[in-house]
Amino acid sequence: MSYEIVSVDLKDDKIDEELRSLLRKAFNMEEPLKKGHLYLNTFAKRSREQTLFLAAVENKKIIGCNGFLASDFEINKKTISCYQVCWSATHPDYQGKGVFVNMQKEAQKILRNRGAAFIYGISNDNSMPIFINKLGFSEIPCLMLQIPNIRYIRNFFIGNLNSNKVREGTVVKADEKQIVDLKKNLNKDIIEIEINKSYAWGKLETKEKFGISMNYFYLGGLEVEALEDFPLLMSEVFDLPCKYIQIVTCQSNLNNELFNFWRNAKGVNPFIFKYLNIDKPDNFNFMYGLIDVF
Repeated sequence: MSYEIVSVDLKDDKIDEELRSLLRKAFNMEEPLKKGHLYLNTFAKRSREQTLFLAAVENKKIIGCNGFLASDFEINKKTISCYQVCWSATHPDYQGKGVFVNMQKEAQKILRNRGAAFIYGISNDNSMPIFINKLGFSEIPCLMLQIPNIRYIRNFFIGNLNSNKVREGTVVKADEKQIVDLKKNLNKDIIEIEINKSYAWGKLETKEKFGISMNYFYLGGLEVEALEDFPLLMSEVFDLPCKYIQIVTCQSNLNNELFNFWRNAKGVNPFIFKYLNIDKPDNFNFMYGLIDVF
């Protein structure tokens, strides 16, 4: 098998069509993605760096692809560029032949040379062993919280607002507004709440349980500049028309101290990280809203 791995332009209509066809076959989709979806889903307008999208090409045919979504983060008040691994796919005829691994290795070389701090993501069950055992990624589990939106009960879920742990250690923070801009590329109904310089965002979802339809607010991201802002943010969240608030977060998120009663996130794979030009930080203030499929 002879193929080359190249960077492709998602704004090219022919490339876009080929990739959407590949993804449909690789994931057995009933319908292909809409034209332009990949570009809108992976290019953050205000990111300092551009998203990298690789394709494995054999005889002018795309047999595999992998996206690396660029966005800005902050560590010790310094802006860094990091890349989320996403849209990994190999044509069914070429699966199990190392195409995915070779695209990942090529991306690591390119992004290391760009000065990228790290690659991150949440993988599926099939690719997780490859990321960990063959590509040298490390993992941090996810935690989940569901807060009933019932007066008095919900207050028990609010943690210690005087905890020093919220401010400890070396922490990587997302540019939450940049992430929201990216979500809005696809016209998603994002709800934003801002108090002074503190910020929360997410979306209203509906879940069927025991034949009953329940609205809930899925908190996608949180940035608390001042601890006194946090109760005000949550007060506005609780005013939303929802039965409960759902949060999925990285276990090392310092903001987890602001809530009680976390449990392991069943059915959610851990965050994975490959450090390129940075040592492993102490903490990642990452929530599930970072993920491109949120």
